[in-house]
Amino acid sequence: AMLRLIARDSGWLTVLPEVVVQDELRTGILVKVGYSAGLQEHFYAITTRHRHRIEVLETLLERSSGRMGPS
Repeated sequence: AMLRLIARDSGWLTVLPEVVVQDELRTGILVKVGYSAGLQEHFYAITTRHRHRIEVLETLLERSSGRMGPS
């Protein structure tokens, strides 16, 4: 969110996912000046033990790099 505001309000260049600024790109407030296929973004889910199992969440966590937090 901070990079989005910097790009929008200061005119500086920033590196961020297009999805974050899709509205600004669509309206012309921001313009895309480059693209890099080598950048990656990782998302992490942090959970605590639940009395009830959430099977969908467990499946997603197992699929993502095969690692899960402490059991």
